[in-house]
Amino acid sequence: MIGVRFTRSAETDMLELWLYVAEENLVAADESLDVIQAAVSF
Repeated sequence: MIGVRFTRSAETDMLELWLYVAEENLVAADESLDVIQAAVSF
């Protein structure tokens, strides 16, 4: 199985996404990252 590695820039982008969404909804912020992780998992 090949693992996916995120660049530092991608990790920063995901953190910024989480912070932005979390301002209104913590659950949605967590789910957003879960969706991204699921999409790149093989």
